[in-house]
Amino acid sequence: MSSTRVLSILLVVGLTSYAAPGAWATIYLALDADFEGKPVNQPIGTGGAAVGEPVEIVQSTDAIVRDTPMPSRCLEMSDIHAYFAGGAAFEFLDSAEYTTGLVKIEMDLWFEELEDYFVYVREQGTAAQTFANIRFSGGGIVVAEDADTTPGQVVGTYEADRVVPIVIQFDLDKGVWHLTLDGMRVLADEPHGVTERGVGQVIIGVSHDEDLDGKVNLDNLLVTWNDSPPACGAVPGIPKPADGGYILPLGLALCVIALGGVVMRWSAKPASRDAF
Repeated sequence: MSSTRVLSILLVVGLTSYAAPGAWATIYLALDADFEGKPVNQPIGTGGAAVGEPVEIVQSTDAIVRDTPMPSRCLEMSDIHAYFAGGAAFEFLDSAEYTTGLVKIEMDLWFEELEDYFVYVREQGTAAQTFANIRFSGGGIVVAEDADTTPGQVVGTYEADRVVPIVIQFDLDKGVWHLTLDGMRVLADEPHGVTERGVGQVIIGVSHDEDLDGKVNLDNLLVTWNDSPPACGAVPGIPKPADGGYILPLGLALCVIALGGVVMRWSAKPASRDAF
């Protein structure tokens, strides 16, 4: 196939993708907590998503900003009460609660020992609706639960003393969620069973433990929301900041590539004799 034909195809596809309504989904930023710029060895504030902080720290937990053991600044949460679970509750920008579209929750965890930890996804403001429970046991087992499943479904294992990435995705229009643990999809199209509220909060912490040695570090907590699923074959825009931001559709990129190629070919073409 000639290069001219390839450029023509790119231009047609680009214009079609760019012009077609609904060809890509807008991705909105709901929460970005990476703890950079927070004072080290100091308790984290509770200023909420606008400043990359939780809205609440349960009293049975110490939540301190550290520069170790993770590669960048992180939030260390430790158990300080023998009988109560504790952790940090993160809500979204503008106290949002999502009932439609796609919600993606990403985070990096570092467990300093095998103990009992948890990641919960709940509604905004309260914690009555179980969209997702991910529990890490002292035996190194990971279980996943929601409002629609029997408690204790084993989905994998975890290790201490290294970064463990976690991705939780919700398709709220279909009422299902997916879990990727340490780079491996361990749960897919799992009905969450919640019908009354929306996703609006992530709670991360340490379960009650009499020996008081549970400690987990959190970094790179990122939550995004798509207002609608992308059309088949379309590529979503890049994350859009809450204050307006930007989108780079695939169609526009293809148009630029194609037009650039046409200009380069035209400028490199030898002049005809009629020009003299």
